[in-house]
Amino acid sequence: MDSCIWGLLEAGYRGEWGADADHIKDGFHLKKGIEVGFSMFTIDISEQIKNPFKMSSIEQESYYSSIPKVKEIEKFFLNKEYSIGKKSYIFTESELKRIILTFTEGLNFARECYSVLKSSKNDFDFEISVDETEVTTPPLDHIFIVECLRKNGVELTSLALHFPGEFEKAIDYKGSIEEFEKGYREHYLISQSLGNYKLSLHSGSDKFSIYPIIHKTSDTFHIKTSGTSWLQAIGTIVIKNPPLYRKIHRCALRNIEKDKASYSVSLDLGKIPPLTNQFTFSRNMESPNLHLTHSQISSIEGLSDEGLGKLFSLPDVRQLIHITYGSILSKFREEIYNSLFLYEKEHYQLVEEHLNKHLDLLEV
Repeated sequence: MDSCIWGLLEAGYRGEWGADADHIKDGFHLKKGIEVGFSMFTIDISEQIKNPFKMSSIEQESYYSSIPKVKEIEKFFLNKEYSIGKKSYIFTESELKRIILTFTEGLNFARECYSVLKSSKNDFDFEISVDETEVTTPPLDHIFIVECLRKNGVELTSLALHFPGEFEKAIDYKGSIEEFEKGYREHYLISQSLGNYKLSLHSGSDKFSIYPIIHKTSDTFHIKTSGTSWLQAIGTIVIKNPPLYRKIHRCALRNIEKDKASYSVSLDLGKIPPLTNQFTFSRNMESPNLHLTHSQISSIEGLSDEGLGKLFSLPDVRQLIHITYGSILSKFREEIYNSLFLYEKEHYQLVEEHLNKHLDLLEV
């Protein structure tokens, strides 16, 4: 919050603004966010979401019967039909049971968070995050989530769903553009029918290929993009302080196995220059003898300063530097900050260009 305020003062901004207490998973951090003045609260219910397919039938029945007011929920939803756009959605008995098992605990937690906020603040934005489930969010699940919240007096500002495709850190959208457009439009129509809240796209940085779809489909939306501002900072160092970047790159490689445990990414370390030159054995077709040949991937030391710029544009390298930011900052914080202060103009220019690319494609 302090960083937000100082950034606004430095920029001379005088308009309205807010700050998001992102991915709140417990009451302690909710209260801390309230205390320091956050205006938006993203409640992440991923830890309370169940996967019925990983339960035995006995476990399912035991848990289901323990859910408070489950009969009341059944009565409200069972065989209820929603006609939205050109489609109809019906809660069959089997689907309703799966959805109740999946979301009830998480939605109860979200309702508790909302109650705490209502008793503490007069005005706030409230988002629910279910984007970290294992599967794409079906329309029925979306309807169930919103209807349950509305029945309990919870007013949503935005809802983060698991849309079709992959939303990995630091790179563009991966998947079928057509499937994303179909899924996003379907969920957008549901949101308009049930309450005019925003659809929220998490890990939204650099998803350039789908921004035109979002703009074309919806009048309002919420896209979280902060992660790649870090990459623009390191991009400044690539250009202005190559020796420091080489140290950062080596640090990232040494810590990648530990740090990637918290992320779902597809980065291929085989496409990233290693710490030292690699040599591999290959067999010449005309000779049975093995020959030592130099790997096609040279080490970071073997690249020119100009070559570092091309290296840093590679998707795998961007993911490497993105998800190891904690390890990098813990070791090189002062050196990084000193470089950014020294080359502040270049740093701000890169950040501005990058964010403007997002805004231009969204036509904001």
